[in-house]
Amino acid sequence: MQMADSFPAATYPHHIGKLLVGIEQKLNAQDASRKNKRIPFILYDGISTNIITKGTQSNPDSICIIQPGDNIFVNGDMLNIADQRKWKPNTVITPFECR
Repeated sequence: MQMADSFPAATYPHHIGKLLVGIEQKLNAQDASRKNKRIPFILYDGISTNIITKGTQSNPDSICIIQPGDNIFVNGDMLNIADQRKWKPNTVITPFECR
């Protein structure tokens, strides 16, 4: 599947579109090796049952992803999105790979 080199114009005025654009821009700003990569195909909000249990497990809900390739997954870190200093979306898929 090939993605376009930019979001369609209709994306920008919608709240979810703004989130997608923001996550892509933040990922690319945090990691120079991503230079102009599009948003990964799988977007996880990062909100888990740890919020209820006050746990610290990396994958307490047993999310299982079987998808090889580059630029597949992003943890959107939505709990911290309101504070730009704390917000750190990332593409670390390891805790979510099926074992």
